[in-house]
Amino acid sequence: MKIKLPNGSVGTVNTTASTRFRKDEQEAKLSDFKVGDHIFVRGESTGENTWTATAIGSAPSQAQMQERMKEAMGKTMVIGEVKSIEAPKLTISRTDGVVQTIEADENTSFRRGRDESITLPDIKAGDTVFARGELKNGVFVPASVNVMDPEMVRLMKERGGMMVFGGGPGRGSGEGGTSEHSSSGQQQAPPQVPK
Repeated sequence: MKIKLPNGSVGTVNTTASTRFRKDEQEAKLSDFKVGDHIFVRGESTGENTWTATAIGSAPSQAQMQERMKEAMGKTMVIGEVKSIEAPKLTISRTDGVVQTIEADENTSFRRGRDESITLPDIKAGDTVFARGELKNGVFVPASVNVMDPEMVRLMKERGGMMVFGGGPGRGSGEGGTSEHSSSGQQQAPPQVPK
């Protein structure tokens, strides 16, 4: 199958007898996918822009993702630039233009990129963060705060403040950029459109 990647290039996804398919959160088969569908691919990279898929599933369109992010922003996630820090509080200028103060607690985890564990004092004004959590008594308390790498920030700005998620906000484990790496050597290609 040929797919159009978010950067406009064409990729190739090969399937096997064990490739699993899901569309609209239901079991599916390859023939259920049509040209123009947005998909995600999980599998092994076999070369530049080439994967052997272990799973292919439907992904929300960019408009659907933006709507979900708008609904979740400030309630279950906060994305934006750190304006000030008065531990344990961070004031964030969100991607939707709203300024919101979040308050970390003893259970909040902090990371830089995918792999580096950090602490609150490692976060500086000017960093762009992605926080997942919930409102408690009207205050957003993050379970996790991730300082985004510059490439992810660039991609997010190109998309008008939208991040790319492997399964969409709140759906699956993929928070991501251009690909997701797991310890098993598998990759998850970003949401894509079959060609």
